[in-house]
Amino acid sequence: MTHARRERYTARVRPKQVRAAVYAIFSMVASAFVVSSTAQIIYGVFGSDGSSSEAKLISPECKAALTEFDQRITRGITAASTATSRAEAERMYREARGPAWDEPSESSSSTAATARAQACASPRPDSPHVHAVAAIRQWDRAAEGSARRQADELAPVRRAVDSFIR
Repeated sequence: MTHARRERYTARVRPKQVRAAVYAIFSMVASAFVVSSTAQIIYGVFGSDGSSSEAKLISPECKAALTEFDQRITRGITAASTATSRAEAERMYREARGPAWDEPSESSSSTAATARAQACASPRPDSPHVHAVAAIRQWDRAAEGSARRQADELAPVRRAVDSFIR
């Protein structure tokens, strides 16, 4: 049982119509993607002030303590950059950084540092203060490790230069 061309059960779809429909659907999807991406970029650039929402929840005392400890870490990195051995880099870093929040000490500066660290203490484990303290401690450990690695890598070169200078 064959069909004669004139007696088709469905109307014949022309290739130009199919092509036009495919292009229309593709254009709509691409346009939606471009509009969505543009809106996200505009919001990212102009919609926020660059600080995280958690940073707005941290007390001013805690921010001051974090800023001070960040500056001490930076001083430690700078001081350790001239070390010629791993042990010397660690010692120089720790001396320049001063006592960390989790290091007990009898000095008056550590008492002040401990008081500032207490400003970031929070009884809630999901508090932004807890995350801030964890971030600064991670920064401290990473900076100290970096100082040790840098001393290991640069020590032979530094000794060679010193042999010509001195």
